[in-house]
Amino acid sequence: MHQSIAGPAIGGLLLDALFVDLATDHDTMCTNVHVRNPAKRLYERKGFRAVGQGNGPLGLALVKDLRSIAITDS
Repeated sequence: MHQSIAGPAIGGLLLDALFVDLATDHDTMCTNVHVRNPAKRLYERKGFRAVGQGNGPLGLALVKDLRSIAITDS
């Protein structure tokens, strides 16, 4: 994403769209984030929870349950 449009509002909208797309075939989504990455707060607001150490000594593994995502036919 280009820096001029990057931010939690755009990031949140992109994550919401990704959740809906993934929820049709998957129960969970996982990601890895550095503990000091500002995106960590966005992931937490969007329902991710920490499940352990991610990549590297300061990496954090996060998981989101997708089973409650409403799927609508377009």
